[in-house]
Amino acid sequence: MRYKIIFFLFIITISVYSQSFSDDALLREVIQKIKSDQAMDMSCLDINQQQKIINYLKTYATDSNLYMNIDNLFGFIWDSFFSSSRYNEIRQEAANLLLDIYRIGIASDGGFWFKKAKREDFNAIARKKIMNILKAVPFTDIEKELLLKNELRIQRISYSKDTLIVREYLKKSTKTIQELRDSLATAVAIDNINNLSPKKYVLPGMILLAAWLDMKETIPIIEEKLKHENYESTRDDYKLALARLGNVEYEAEILKKPNIAYDFSILCFLGTNNILGMIINTLKEDTSSSYSYSKGGIIYVNIPYICEFLRFQEEENLIMDFPFKYDFSLLGFDCKIGNEEKNKIIKWLEENRDRIKINRDCH
Repeated sequence: MRYKIIFFLFIITISVYSQSFSDDALLREVIQKIKSDQAMDMSCLDINQQQKIINYLKTYATDSNLYMNIDNLFGFIWDSFFSSSRYNEIRQEAANLLLDIYRIGIASDGGFWFKKAKREDFNAIARKKIMNILKAVPFTDIEKELLLKNELRIQRISYSKDTLIVREYLKKSTKTIQELRDSLATAVAIDNINNLSPKKYVLPGMILLAAWLDMKETIPIIEEKLKHENYESTRDDYKLALARLGNVEYEAEILKKPNIAYDFSILCFLGTNNILGMIINTLKEDTSSSYSYSKGGIIYVNIPYICEFLRFQEEENLIMDFPFKYDFSLLGFDCKIGNEEKNKIIKWLEENRDRIKINRDCH
């Protein structure tokens, strides 16, 4: 009996050791992926493994492998979990984690990062975080600490390569050149972070995310941003956000733009049945076929509108309950949708126009 107990304990010990080794190997791979700015395929990992990764990533405030690679970490989270995780609770944790670190990295538009997300990935807690970002609430102590660490790293690299400025200070200092470089880097880093405003992170990408989530409470913030914005492209982003949130004037303005019928990403972001008239009219008017030509050494390809429309429909499910199904791979340059087939699609769109539902998750 004693030998059976010893053997049983031995098996448990081996099992625990194997699991620990497996977890360590998994996290080592995560760190390697983050440092090399690569995504990780979550589809081959079960929910427990994905949760272990999320739990590890939440230690970003204390783990230098994470906070010293904060921009890569940001990319790793959205490109890994939004692309391939099938667990809603994991995707929601990933979304919240992204918003936690959003103001620690480089302030860039970054609207692309939620392209692979679903609206259900952003729960009530995440929406509150988005609202706080758009309200430009003061930085938390953790945000300020990590912003300073990263800025200090950047300034140290900068001053390690600088000789002219450092030499001028060296003439008046008793410090060694290395001490002086570190002192200058620290002073500049502290000054930069002290002068950094949370408003720097109120960017079009975050505003478009809020609009995509139908957060109508952000309308006053977006309207105020539009009022003071001079860049036309940024103004267009704000108008698109407000159109998504119900501003019919801006929606009409957007739908009058030349060739807007071909910009399916804009049409699906608007997410209203008002886009159907434009799609139907363009389907009727476009009688072109697939062809290519060369000009200045560049090959140009024309794909009929019906094929472009069906490609986007297959990829993004723009129109819900669309009864026509096609092989996506056959809708490219070699796409051959005859007039009879096209007319069937047009007829269905016209007959069901008032009943059609546009996929609000499309973006």
